[in-house]
Amino acid sequence: MMNTSPPQTLFWLQRHVIERVLEDHCWSQEALADEVGISRVHFNRLLNGHRPLTRRTRRKLLDCAVLQGLSPDELWARTPASEG
Repeated sequence: MMNTSPPQTLFWLQRHVIERVLEDHCWSQEALADEVGISRVHFNRLLNGHRPLTRRTRRKLLDCAVLQGLSPDELWARTPASEG
């Protein structure tokens, strides 16, 4: 029997967008990580493309006041899991 489930999608933080936010607010990665509600180490792994974004982390990014006004398409890129 064939597996007919749709291919999974991975979500990757858009580094250039986050760097622009950091520069605009004169913030460090640690300050933004605190604002989002994730550890600095985890945030750094996301920013450098070492880890994809989870559903929970995507929600935290969207709920972060500093990132309000940025759409999901601006905050992260999508790739099929097979390319991750």
